[in-house]
Formats: sequence, C-alpha cells, structure tokens
Amino acid sequence: MARLTAAARRKIPKSKFAYTTTVVNKRTGKKEKKGHYPIEDKAHARIALALIRFAKKPKAVKKLATKELYGTSNPAKIEKIKKERAKKSSRKKT
Repeated sequence: MARLTAAARRKIPKSKFAYTTTVVNKRTGKKEKKGHYPIEDKAHARIALALIRFAKKPKAVKKLATKELYGTSNPAKIEKIKKERAKKSSRKKT
C-alpha cells in the first residue's frame, strides 16, 4: 500500500470515504466536506476496520469497509466468503 499524501487524499472522491463531515475552511471561511477513513482499496478497508473503535460513526466505516473487502454488506454472504477463503488458505499450507 502506498503512503497517502494530502494532495492524493484531496483527489479521492467523497464517495470513497466511510463518512464525511462539513467543516469550515479556516482560510476561506467556506463550508467544505471532509472525508474520514478513505476506503479506496482493500488495504485501506482493512486499516479502517482495524481502527473502527476510534471512529465517530463506526457503522458507516464497517459497512463501506466490508463492502470493499467482500463485495457485499450481507452478513450471510460475508460468512460464506470467509469460509471459502479459509478453505483455500488451508489447502495452500499442506
């Protein structure tokens, strides 16, 4: 995973963040949306899930991160995917 610079973070669309808040820009005085927990790829999704206890809106973080990792936010489908991945990894070890 590449380090996310401030310039690169500003270019990420707000839809790729777990949630956004409206803040006032100190320089211009205008209201802007600020993104929290960028989830642009699977590596960032794993990090967001690991840091979920620090989030102000943990449900939003969990929903978007699990959707990025597993392709769905349905708990039954996630469990099925986890089991399939576990079987694949156990085959590789033997």
